[in-house]
Amino acid sequence: MPADITDQGQPVGAHAMGHAIVGDEHIARALVQAHGSGATARDVWINPPPIPLTTPEMDHVFGLPYARSPHPAYADAQGRHDGATKIPAW
Repeated sequence: MPADITDQGQPVGAHAMGHAIVGDEHIARALVQAHGSGATARDVWINPPPIPLTTPEMDHVFGLPYARSPHPAYADAQGRHDGATKIPAW
C-alpha cells in the first residue's frame, strides 16, 4: 500500500483502510491520495458509499413516474421508435 494514502489528512493503516474500502457506510470516511507535486499536484478522492435506502424510500423511488420508453434522441423525425430507428430490446 502506498505510504501517501491518507484518510482526510491522517495516515491510514491497512486495517482502517480495509474497513473503508469494504464499504461500511456507517463508519467509512473519504480516502485521499496525493499525486504529483507543485502546480501539477492532484488529489484522488474515494468517497464512502451512501447509506442504503429504507424499504419505504426504495418503494417511493420505484414508484416515480418514469417515462418507461427509449430516450427521444433515438426516435425518428416523427418521434417513433420503429422502422430504421427500431430499438431491438424495445
